[in-house]
Amino acid sequence: ENADQRFEAFDPTVFPDELQAGQPMSQRQFMAHVAALCEKYADELPRTDKLNVVLMGASGLGKTYLLGCVARRAMDRGRAAVRVTAYQMLEAMRGQHMGDEGGRRAFRDMLDCELLLLDDLGTEPMLQNVTREYLFALLNERLAARRHTMVATNLGVNDLRERYGERVLSRLMDARNAHAIKLFGRDVRLFVGRGDAT
Repeated sequence: ENADQRFEAFDPTVFPDELQAGQPMSQRQFMAHVAALCEKYADELPRTDKLNVVLMGASGLGKTYLLGCVARRAMDRGRAAVRVTAYQMLEAMRGQHMGDEGGRRAFRDMLDCELLLLDDLGTEPMLQNVTREYLFALLNERLAARRHTMVATNLGVNDLRERYGERVLSRLMDARNAHAIKLFGRDVRLFVGRGDAT
Protein backbone atom coordinates (compact mmCIF):
# COMPACT_ATOMS: atom_id res chain seq x y z
CA GLU A 1 0.00 0.00 0.00
CA ASN A 2 1.17 3.52 -0.73
CA ALA A 3 1.84 5.23 2.61
CA ASP A 4 0.83 8.61 1.14
CA GLN A 5 -2.66 7.37 0.30
CA ARG A 6 -4.51 8.51 3.41
CA PHE A 7 -6.99 11.28 4.04
CA GLU A 8 -4.62 13.02 6.46
CA ALA A 9 -2.17 13.53 3.58
CA PHE A 10 -4.78 14.66 1.03
CA ASP A 11 -3.77 18.08 -0.26
CA PRO A 12 -6.40 19.87 -2.35
CA THR A 13 -3.87 22.59 -3.27
CA VAL A 14 -2.30 20.20 -5.83
CA PHE A 15 -5.40 20.86 -7.95
CA PRO A 16 -5.87 24.06 -9.99
CA ASP A 17 -8.17 26.58 -8.33
CA GLU A 18 -9.39 28.60 -11.32
CA LEU A 19 -12.90 28.11 -12.64
CA GLN A 20 -13.19 26.29 -15.95
CA ALA A 21 -15.88 27.10 -18.48
CA GLY A 22 -19.18 25.46 -17.61
CA GLN A 23 -18.07 24.22 -14.17
CA PRO A 24 -19.81 25.56 -11.04
CA MET A 25 -16.64 25.20 -8.93
CA SER A 26 -12.91 24.87 -9.43
CA GLN A 27 -11.18 21.50 -9.63
CA ARG A 28 -9.67 22.19 -6.20
CA GLN A 29 -13.06 22.91 -4.58
CA PHE A 30 -14.64 19.91 -6.28
CA MET A 31 -11.87 17.50 -5.22
CA ALA A 32 -12.07 18.75 -1.62
CA HIS A 33 -15.82 18.00 -1.77
CA VAL A 34 -15.22 14.51 -3.29
CA ALA A 35 -12.51 13.70 -0.72
CA ALA A 36 -14.90 14.69 2.10
CA LEU A 37 -17.61 12.44 0.64
CA CYS A 38 -15.14 9.52 0.38
CA GLU A 39 -13.90 10.11 3.92
CA LYS A 40 -17.48 10.10 5.24
CA TYR A 41 -18.10 6.85 3.34
CA ALA A 42 -15.00 5.23 4.90
CA ASP A 43 -15.89 6.52 8.38
CA GLU A 44 -19.51 5.36 8.27
CA LEU A 45 -18.92 1.83 6.97
CA PRO A 46 -20.93 -0.35 7.13
CA ARG A 47 -23.78 2.14 7.67
CA THR A 48 -23.29 4.41 4.67
CA ASP A 49 -26.15 6.17 2.90
CA LYS A 50 -25.21 4.42 -0.39
CA LEU A 51 -23.55 1.02 -0.76
CA ASN A 52 -21.29 1.91 -3.66
CA VAL A 53 -19.07 4.74 -4.84
CA VAL A 54 -18.02 4.97 -8.50
CA LEU A 55 -15.30 7.47 -9.43
CA MET A 56 -15.13 8.21 -13.16
CA GLY A 57 -12.75 10.43 -15.09
CA ALA A 58 -9.53 10.68 -17.03
CA SER A 59 -6.11 9.62 -15.71
CA GLY A 60 -4.39 11.76 -13.11
CA LEU A 61 -7.47 13.21 -11.41
CA GLY A 62 -7.01 11.42 -8.08
CA LYS A 63 -9.21 8.29 -8.40
CA THR A 64 -6.60 5.73 -7.34
CA TYR A 65 -5.43 8.04 -4.57
CA LEU A 66 -8.95 8.33 -3.11
CA LEU A 67 -9.45 4.58 -3.42
CA GLY A 68 -6.26 4.12 -1.40
CA CYS A 69 -7.44 6.63 1.22
CA VAL A 70 -10.75 4.80 1.66
CA ALA A 71 -8.98 1.42 1.87
CA ARG A 72 -6.55 2.71 4.51
CA ARG A 73 -9.26 4.34 6.65
CA ALA A 74 -11.56 1.31 6.39
CA MET A 75 -8.79 -1.08 7.43
CA ASP A 76 -7.67 1.24 10.22
CA ARG A 77 -11.24 1.00 11.50
CA GLY A 78 -11.08 -2.81 11.40
CA ARG A 79 -13.25 -3.28 8.31
CA ALA A 80 -12.40 -6.18 6.00
CA ALA A 81 -11.34 -4.54 2.73
CA VAL A 82 -9.93 -6.10 -0.43
CA ARG A 83 -8.25 -3.80 -2.95
CA VAL A 84 -7.61 -5.12 -6.47
CA THR A 85 -6.81 -3.78 -9.91
CA ALA A 86 -9.12 -4.72 -12.77
CA TYR A 87 -6.40 -7.03 -14.09
CA GLN A 88 -6.14 -8.85 -10.72
CA MET A 89 -9.94 -9.12 -10.70
CA LEU A 90 -9.89 -10.69 -14.15
CA GLU A 91 -7.17 -13.17 -13.14
CA ALA A 92 -9.38 -14.29 -10.23
CA MET A 93 -12.38 -14.57 -12.56
CA ARG A 94 -10.37 -16.60 -15.06
CA GLY A 95 -9.22 -18.90 -12.25
CA GLN A 96 -12.81 -19.29 -11.02
CA HIS A 97 -13.92 -20.11 -14.59
CA MET A 98 -11.14 -22.67 -15.07
CA GLY A 99 -11.71 -24.26 -11.65
CA ASP A 100 -8.28 -23.21 -10.38
CA GLU A 101 -8.14 -23.29 -6.56
CA GLY A 102 -6.20 -20.02 -6.14
CA GLY A 103 -8.51 -18.20 -8.54
CA ARG A 104 -11.60 -19.58 -6.82
CA ARG A 105 -10.31 -18.41 -3.45
CA ALA A 106 -9.47 -14.94 -4.81
CA PHE A 107 -12.89 -14.62 -6.44
CA ARG A 108 -14.58 -15.75 -3.21
CA ASP A 109 -12.60 -13.10 -1.28
CA MET A 110 -13.90 -10.44 -3.70
CA LEU A 111 -17.47 -11.70 -3.31
CA ASP A 112 -17.42 -11.95 0.48
CA CYS A 113 -15.31 -9.04 1.73
CA GLU A 114 -17.08 -6.21 3.51
CA LEU A 115 -15.54 -3.58 1.20
CA LEU A 116 -14.25 -4.29 -2.30
CA LEU A 117 -12.10 -1.58 -3.91
CA LEU A 118 -11.69 -2.09 -7.64
CA ASP A 119 -9.22 0.13 -9.50
CA ASP A 120 -8.92 0.81 -13.23
CA LEU A 121 -12.12 -0.95 -14.28
CA GLY A 122 -12.11 -1.05 -18.08
CA THR A 123 -8.38 -1.70 -18.53
CA GLU A 124 -8.67 -5.48 -18.16
CA PRO A 125 -8.88 -7.73 -21.26
CA MET A 126 -12.36 -8.81 -22.38
CA LEU A 127 -12.42 -12.62 -22.19
CA GLN A 128 -15.28 -14.44 -23.88
CA ASN A 129 -17.74 -15.87 -21.31
CA VAL A 130 -15.65 -14.51 -18.43
CA THR A 131 -15.27 -10.73 -18.10
CA ARG A 132 -18.88 -9.56 -18.47
CA GLU A 133 -20.47 -12.63 -16.90
CA TYR A 134 -18.32 -12.74 -13.79
CA LEU A 135 -18.36 -8.98 -13.31
CA PHE A 136 -22.16 -9.10 -13.36
CA ALA A 137 -22.13 -12.01 -10.88
CA LEU A 138 -19.68 -10.18 -8.61
CA LEU A 139 -21.63 -6.91 -8.55
CA ASN A 140 -25.02 -8.61 -8.35
CA GLU A 141 -24.07 -10.90 -5.46
CA ARG A 142 -22.45 -8.07 -3.53
CA LEU A 143 -25.51 -5.87 -4.02
CA ALA A 144 -27.86 -8.67 -2.94
CA ALA A 145 -25.75 -9.22 0.20
CA ARG A 146 -25.62 -5.43 0.86
CA ARG A 147 -21.82 -5.37 0.70
CA HIS A 148 -19.91 -2.19 -0.15
CA THR A 149 -18.03 -1.70 -3.42
CA MET A 150 -15.91 1.23 -4.59
CA VAL A 151 -14.82 1.44 -8.22
CA ALA A 152 -12.45 3.74 -10.11
CA THR A 153 -12.64 3.85 -13.91
CA ASN A 154 -11.45 6.01 -16.79
CA LEU A 155 -14.63 5.12 -18.68
CA GLY A 156 -17.76 7.24 -18.84
CA VAL A 157 -21.31 5.89 -18.56
CA ASN A 158 -21.73 5.24 -22.28
CA ASP A 159 -18.35 3.48 -22.52
CA LEU A 160 -19.21 1.31 -19.52
CA ARG A 161 -22.56 0.39 -21.11
CA GLU A 162 -20.89 -0.44 -24.42
CA ARG A 163 -18.17 -2.54 -22.82
CA TYR A 164 -20.13 -4.44 -20.16
CA GLY A 165 -23.80 -4.14 -21.13
CA GLU A 166 -26.86 -2.68 -19.45
CA ARG A 167 -27.11 -5.30 -16.67
CA VAL A 168 -23.63 -4.59 -15.34
CA LEU A 169 -24.13 -0.83 -15.67
CA SER A 170 -27.37 -0.94 -13.68
CA ARG A 171 -25.70 -2.91 -10.85
CA LEU A 172 -22.79 -0.47 -10.82
CA MET A 173 -24.54 2.86 -11.19
CA ASP A 174 -28.06 2.39 -9.82
CA ALA A 175 -28.83 5.74 -8.18
CA ARG A 176 -30.51 4.13 -5.14
CA ASN A 177 -27.29 2.28 -4.29
CA ALA A 178 -24.41 4.30 -5.73
CA HIS A 179 -22.72 7.67 -5.59
CA ALA A 180 -21.49 8.04 -9.18
CA ILE A 181 -18.98 10.90 -9.32
CA LYS A 182 -17.49 12.28 -12.53
CA LEU A 183 -14.14 13.95 -11.89
CA PHE A 184 -12.97 16.74 -14.17
CA GLY A 185 -10.02 19.00 -14.71
CA ARG A 186 -6.32 18.70 -15.44
CA ASP A 187 -4.08 15.71 -14.84
CA VAL A 188 -2.41 16.69 -11.55
CA ARG A 189 0.68 14.66 -12.38
CA LEU A 190 1.27 17.06 -15.26
CA PHE A 191 0.16 20.02 -13.14
CA VAL A 192 2.53 19.48 -10.21
CA GLY A 193 4.62 16.44 -11.11
CA ARG A 194 3.29 14.30 -8.28
CA GLY A 195 3.42 10.59 -9.03
CA ASP A 196 0.67 9.32 -6.78
CA ALA A 197 -2.47 10.99 -8.08
CA THR A 198 -3.73 8.49 -10.65
